[in-house]
Amino acid sequence: ETVDTAMPGDTDARYAFDTEWYDEVACLKRHFSLLYFESDGSVEMIDSKTRRTFLKRCVCPGVTLSDLHVGSTVTVYARQLKVLGYADALTGRRFEPVSERTVAFVTTEARALLGEALELAAAASLAVSELRVLSLSPSQASSLFPHDSRAAARACAGPLVAIELKGARAVSAWRAIAGRAGAEGSADGAEAAAQAKLLFGGSAPLARCDP
Repeated sequence: ETVDTAMPGDTDARYAFDTEWYDEVACLKRHFSLLYFESDGSVEMIDSKTRRTFLKRCVCPGVTLSDLHVGSTVTVYARQLKVLGYADALTGRRFEPVSERTVAFVTTEARALLGEALELAAAASLAVSELRVLSLSPSQASSLFPHDSRAAARACAGPLVAIELKGARAVSAWRAIAGRAGAEGSADGAEAAAQAKLLFGGSAPLARCDP
């Protein structure tokens, strides 16, 4: 069921997001439609199950429209809401074309490039949503790079840093960043989606940051 995204006026665009909050008291996950009003930055929460208003429209400091994309987590008055998707077609059309995810790999050989790569990512408005330092076995590295034995060898030669990046046109933006850092560009498609699933349980395209 979708949320009615009515617009009181041209200056009061309202976007709706499907979110999840883990209620530690009840030990269960609760789902809400989080509405964001662009005119004043206010938010409203609607219980997805009962369709009743959980939080009336109010301004929530620290929550901006740029924070709201699939996979992000925002804090609404001490409640950490994870954005699972878009609650209506309008919001999907507004955000889906520009909101992308990519994963960058920094191998042991390229560790000196890590700081520079992160700085360039931040300058390109790419948010680091997750960062993991991995020690891969040869078989695990081969699973990540089944068609690139050289990349697999580098991946298991030492600690591998995997960074999930999110932002507007993240795939092409990171490809440009990787090149400026003297590294390889990005990969995408079915193989990259499989790699991301192995690392983060998601379906992001991947990029490699190698020497």
